[in-house]
Amino acid sequence: MLALSRSRTIRSHQITAICASVLNVMVVYLYWKLYFTDPSLVNSDGPSVWYREYYLHGLGPALQIIDAVFIGRIHRRVWRAILPVLMIITAYVIWVELFVQKFNMEPVGSVTSGLPYPFLNSMELDERILFYAANAGMAIALIAVFGIVRIGFDRIFRS
Repeated sequence: MLALSRSRTIRSHQITAICASVLNVMVVYLYWKLYFTDPSLVNSDGPSVWYREYYLHGLGPALQIIDAVFIGRIHRRVWRAILPVLMIITAYVIWVELFVQKFNMEPVGSVTSGLPYPFLNSMELDERILFYAANAGMAIALIAVFGIVRIGFDRIFRS
């Protein structure tokens, strides 16, 4: 983003930055929603160090989103990011369901074990598929939100 904003790169990374901002919002929202419900849903080995928690699930993503929205203003033609975001989500689901779960014994849930977050291990496969599909829908909605925000900023700052 820094190289893009300083015109030090010829190649545009808008799609990558849009995907990163959408996935950051998704992860932050889901993490804190689950954390405030019950911290053990996301932290199987107890709470992590507070500053790491806030950096990984707060400050770091916020800085990237601020950079993308206000500095790089990259959310042009956001519709081009729909397929890449869905491909990233699909790849992640395949990765955790077919590889991570197979080679991990922990965390353990009431249904399965080895998935990266404790709450996933307490869901049946059809529940997890529904969860993944809902998150894919959330990603598409976030892409639209970023596009609308971009249009709003363009109208405000052009005047």
